[in-house]
Amino acid sequence: MEIADELKVSEGTIRSRVRKLFEEGVIQSFTIKTSSKNVKGHNRGQIDVNVNTSEVANQIAKFDGVSEVFEVTGRRTSSR
Repeated sequence: MEIADELKVSEGTIRSRVRKLFEEGVIQSFTIKTSSKNVKGHNRGQIDVNVNTSEVANQIAKFDGVSEVFEVTGRRTSSR
């Protein structure tokens, strides 16, 4: 992670600090900006707790046309 390397701290430290800023409302949302002209769309899904997210991600990755699947965890604090 470039930020961790630049600040000479661990990636875990950066993740903890970002999580804290998000929980405190300093960071309110995250977005993805891509330069890829082949991106046709992004989809977001939410699943219940106590579900094997890796298994769900692996099943989604098998669908035709799916090139990447990302697992992101955490609470959503606003409906933006």
